[in-house]
Amino acid sequence: MKNLKITALMLSVAIGMSCVMTPVSVIADETEVPEQTTEVTSAPETKETEKAKETTKPTMKETEASKESENSKETQKDTEPSKESETEPTKESVPETSAETTPSESVHETTETEPSVQNKEDEEPSESSSVPEETDVQPSKTEEDPDVDNKEAMDKIIASGTLPNGVEYKLDDKGKLVISGTKSIYSNSGYPWLDVKDKIKTVVISEGITGIGQEAFKDCINLTSVTVPESVTGIYFRSFYGCKKLSSINLPDSLTLLDIEAFYFCESLKSITVPGSVKNISNSFCFCSGLTNVVIKNGVEKIDKTFYGCKALKSVTVPDSVTSMEKAFYGCSALESVKIPSGVTSITEESFLNCSSLTSVTFHDNLTSIGKSAFECCSNLKNVSFPRSLTEIQSKAFSHSGLTGITIPANVQTVGLWAFE
Repeated sequence: MKNLKITALMLSVAIGMSCVMTPVSVIADETEVPEQTTEVTSAPETKETEKAKETTKPTMKETEASKESENSKETQKDTEPSKESETEPTKESVPETSAETTPSESVHETTETEPSVQNKEDEEPSESSSVPEETDVQPSKTEEDPDVDNKEAMDKIIASGTLPNGVEYKLDDKGKLVISGTKSIYSNSGYPWLDVKDKIKTVVISEGITGIGQEAFKDCINLTSVTVPESVTGIYFRSFYGCKKLSSINLPDSLTLLDIEAFYFCESLKSITVPGSVKNISNSFCFCSGLTNVVIKNGVEKIDKTFYGCKALKSVTVPDSVTSMEKAFYGCSALESVKIPSGVTSITEESFLNCSSLTSVTFHDNLTSIGKSAFECCSNLKNVSFPRSLTEIQSKAFSHSGLTGITIPANVQTVGLWAFE
């Protein structure tokens, strides 16, 4: 019995010791878990970093491969026969422990990777901050916008308004005057742009304007060019009088009236073409001292006193439709030749007076009379051939000319005093 009691006591002591040892081994195993799970739980970390940075994928794959090899080594350690059977339950509990420890470790490791994420977020605002820079650049583009250009153009207008009849005008700081409307440029109270007439350099008359009123651009001394539309039918008294720098103007085929003194003293005007729609040109281009070439189209009937004092005029074309040339070329000292049209039956007095450069005159067979002083002082006119139709040569017709010899036709009935003196 004593032996039985001793044996029972030893068994109880052994059981107690085993119970005490078992928790110790579990604790030891648990203390080892963090080392094992630290390596195991690195896999979630790489998944998060893969989402955060796609560029690190090759490195993560290598990390996963290395960690899989480590896991395999751990698995081999778990299966080694050197470990006691008592630790097997704890080995099975390791995954549970790792599952429990994974959140804490992943949180810890996530907090370590957060700065990199924040750095990326910090970089993203820097990229987004470039957006305001683009918006800052954008307004500079709007400066090229047509609306802005129009606004700038409006800022350049130095005079604008409307005449009583509704005709509008705008003058910019470059000297361009634009006139638009559907009536004549006319005002009883005067033209507002004449208050700044020295600033006017070009005039553009828009289609729709029907006439250019009297003295509309009188004494615009800096005006150089004028554009006249086909809608204009009349240019009235002294419209461009005294425009000394005017060198270019077109007369449309629609024009029917070219009033007296319309272009008086336009000294820079070089050439002009008069349309056939104008029947009568009277005193229109007198004293245009720079005018060198004139073309008069067929249809014009009278050119009385039209080119008086045009000292530079060398060439002129007169159509057969012209019937009257009273004092037409008085004082044209540079005119070298002229052909009298068939429609002219009488050369009136002083028509070519003081044409000192005239060397050739061609008369048509219909001519019957040569007026008083018609070719007086034509010092370079050496020879003329009178037509058989001529019946009268008035006084001083060729006085002080350069004629060296003449043949008077048989039909001439009257030769005035000093006709060839």
